Amino acid sequence: MDGLTEMADDPKATAVIAARTKAATELVSARKMEAEAETRLAKAEADAKAPVNTKFTPRPQVFHRAKMTYRDTPPNTPYLKVSTGRRLALACWMTDAQEPAHARVAVNHIWARHFGERLSPRCSTLVLRTARPENLELLDWLAVELMASGWRHEASA
Repeated sequence: MDGLTEMADDPKATAVIAARTKAATELVSARKMEAEAETRLAKAEADAKAPVNTKFTPRPQVFHRAKMTYRDTPPNTPYLKVSTGRRLALACWMTDAQEPAHARVAVNHIWARHFGERLSPRCSTLVLRTARPENLELLDWLAVELMASGWRHEASA
């Protein structure tokens, strides 16, 4: 027998021939794609009237500093004698009975800490961006109770 007939009968040789045929087909395809890419590159350089640079040059990262930071404040700077009232206004707004969103968020956090599960799926945003909680009545009742207690949560034994 000749060598070709022996190879045709051997399953390992058939697998090798199939793999080589597949590799040769992929090589022809890759060379065709390379030629098309070179044609597109030449067209792009002609359109730009300059050679296309493919070298990567990283840009320096620039981080602008704030005009003044906590670190820039001298340690011996005295506190203001008169408050601007901004913190008090924020606290009053957050604890206002007409604005129960903060109380709902607080109750949701407390409930999650005690029971390992939230009343509302999103713990921190209970205003406009979340779906209506299933236990809205319970959440609202607990929020009202929290506000009525002066925002004190006391665990009972």
